[in-house]
Amino acid sequence: MSSADSFDVLLTRLQAGDPDPAAAVFGRYAHRLIALARVLLSGQLRQKVDPEDVLQSVFRTFFRRQASGEFELHDWDGMWALLSVITLRKCGHQAEHYLAMCRDLKREQAPAKAAATRTSNLI
Repeated sequence: MSSADSFDVLLTRLQAGDPDPAAAVFGRYAHRLIALARVLLSGQLRQKVDPEDVLQSVFRTFFRRQASGEFELHDWDGMWALLSVITLRKCGHQAEHYLAMCRDLKREQAPAKAAATRTSNLI
């Protein structure tokens, strides 16, 4: 069986809801997607959002949309490209959320510094 045939079989089994190919896809891309999410999320943002949470969201979206036939994938490289784009967008949405004016991470103070400021104001 060629690589293209095995990829087509995997997609067919995914569409049918078989959990084995889903585990294979997860195993193949999880570490790379976590590393990508770490790069895309700033250090401050990683205090609020775990790259592994992004990974779970990426796979939840991918498997749901793939099962409904929204993607036309031809090979493993195409799947990687799609998962990368989904990861990029998920990280971007998290950045937008946490950098919105009402909860801007840049305005936060470290707990020790904030406590010291409050104590000095009482004196």
